[in-house]
Amino acid sequence: MKIPFFEAFLIIHAISTFLYFVLISYLLTGWFKIKFFNPLKQDVPNIKISIVVAMRNEAHNIKCLLKNIGKQTYPYILWEIILVDDHSTDNSLDVANKYLQQLTGINSTVLSLPPHEKGKKHALKLGIKQAKNELIITTDADCSMGLEWLFTIASYYSIHQPDIIVAPVLFKAQNSFEKLQALEFLTLIGSGAGALGMNNPILANGANFCFTKKLFDELKGYDDNFKEVSGDDIFLLLKAKKLNKKILFLKSLAATITTKPQANLLSFINQRKRWVAKTKYHRDFFTLFSSGVVFCTNFFLFVATLYSFFNNSYLPYLFLFFGIKTLIDYCFLIPITSFFGMKKLLLLLIPEQILYIFYVSFITTISFVGKVSWKGRKY
Repeated sequence: MKIPFFEAFLIIHAISTFLYFVLISYLLTGWFKIKFFNPLKQDVPNIKISIVVAMRNEAHNIKCLLKNIGKQTYPYILWEIILVDDHSTDNSLDVANKYLQQLTGINSTVLSLPPHEKGKKHALKLGIKQAKNELIITTDADCSMGLEWLFTIASYYSIHQPDIIVAPVLFKAQNSFEKLQALEFLTLIGSGAGALGMNNPILANGANFCFTKKLFDELKGYDDNFKEVSGDDIFLLLKAKKLNKKILFLKSLAATITTKPQANLLSFINQRKRWVAKTKYHRDFFTLFSSGVVFCTNFFLFVATLYSFFNNSYLPYLFLFFGIKTLIDYCFLIPITSFFGMKKLLLLLIPEQILYIFYVSFITTISFVGKVSWKGRKY
């Protein structure tokens, strides 16, 4: 007997929402399993660190980053900073060199990619190759951090000795558009942390990403991922996961880095296209499963919205499933926004949920076709 479209779609929609509930419950359990880390200030770890930053056209940002790094409480003798310029067309190099000269006592190196290489992964690879120390930390030129950032990471590494540390990244939001991005980004940070809490990593952020140089060499770095425009973080993470390496989330406010959200809609779409486009290169089941569940849950809400225009008898179910998803996300975000002191962002949850339905469906669709723009280049 043939099932009518109404009933068939209702069943599929219900299954998708149930799987979403299971996934978010799993990730929330992982978030609570991770213990808050607060280092003992009297115990100074003896961990040598190399901070590697790839930069391209960051003349307006690099000074702020170097200023923040220069104020770190962690002893200068134990760390170095390596900047690698990716063929900037502005005066990033001049600004960086000029400011580094003012930071007396800090070990610093400024490199430029050779003409035949371009892209963030090539820049990071060159910087890591030049690194002298055992622990590598990558961050971005538009980031800022607190005074205890390096000390906290070094302390955590000293105690737990992981192969990879995934540390928090937040958006500094001013207007409503930026606050919507900040709320969405908290979902990603919480999801990545929750998955790590369940020892099943799926996400990391290269703006605050730590790993041993030994691991990087063992995994052959980015050698098999240069064709993708981004993903220096996630591909390294998933390769390490495949080899059962020790990967931990550093749940600490002191280790948190802040960065800028996208200033306009076009740059936002381009950024998300880069992020989503990496999915087609993943081979990790849980990563693909999680992405698929999130996409289907939002896509079915999008289809349900369109379907309700033609068949208003589905409208109560649309509101039901939208309400269930919103409640699930609210319960997930309460502890995460509370931890980072950003609970006020939950006031934007309902408009964010509405936009997210259309945004996820649109971005996922266009991410697998056409070109992506990044730093004045098309890929």
